[in-house]
Amino acid sequence: MGSGKPLHFKKLALGTVQFGTPYGVTNSHGQTSHDEAIKTMRLAYDSGIQFFDTARAYGTAEHVLGEFLMQIDKGRVLVGTKLAPIENDSAMGQRAEESLRASLAALGRTKIDIFMYHRWANHKNAEIRSRVLALHEHYEKLGVSALNIEEAIEALHDSDIKFIQMPCNLLDGRPLESKFQDIRRSRPDVEIQLRSVLLQGVLTESFDPIKQKIAGHDIGPMLKIVDRLVVKLDRVNRRDLAYAYALGLDWAQSLVFGVESSKQLGENLKLFTRPPLSRNEIQTVRDAIGFLAVPEEVLNPYQWKLIDS
Repeated sequence: MGSGKPLHFKKLALGTVQFGTPYGVTNSHGQTSHDEAIKTMRLAYDSGIQFFDTARAYGTAEHVLGEFLMQIDKGRVLVGTKLAPIENDSAMGQRAEESLRASLAALGRTKIDIFMYHRWANHKNAEIRSRVLALHEHYEKLGVSALNIEEAIEALHDSDIKFIQMPCNLLDGRPLESKFQDIRRSRPDVEIQLRSVLLQGVLTESFDPIKQKIAGHDIGPMLKIVDRLVVKLDRVNRRDLAYAYALGLDWAQSLVFGVESSKQLGENLKLFTRPPLSRNEIQTVRDAIGFLAVPEEVLNPYQWKLIDS
């Protein structure tokens, strides 16, 4: 991309879930091949992306990322990974330590920049929490991948948490409400990273609401409003609008996104050269979307049941 890439490239983080497992409702290609994953991460790195996000639960993604990290200057990038989700049993603390050490080995690191709970409930478990905190020499910051806005708010009330990865997309106005923003302002020591900006591909040109419903809901009317906003705000497509919206939220320090291939990454990088939405444009989106009252089961992919029409 050259030296003229926009400053907001520094806000980008590349997710690696597609490199270890099939992911996303619009993913028609399955898991990205090993060679293509390496090629895609190389393009991201060469383009100035300095944060790579992964997780123990992302299949082989940590191993693939670890292999790539061996090829570059590790000091130039940040790596975030997540604790494997732990179910209730008699050895939860031990499982937490095993997960962290397995991540370190797969990534080829002695210390992880951002170590997150993949499930907030695991942090609230005393045995897991105490073991993870005791292993603090193996990570720079402790964080959480929040499932929803409620978990993000809970995490902001916890002084041990310094990094929150949270869902945020233009269909959901709750992150802009005072309930979240007031507590966020009280924690300037916490870094916020936005995820699910495309709602697993729903907010892209690839999703066809005529063929699929989400959690039994016809989201065609919602996407028609999004498409009108694309035209009104002079954006390229839904994807461009969704990214520009998230990058325009100046209270978030970074945005993590995933791709299936180097070709798709290249397309996204072109969109990222375009300016983020201004505050006035973000308000235009909120005014257009706000009255829809998008249900939680649409906003939360964990509650989805896709229905083919």
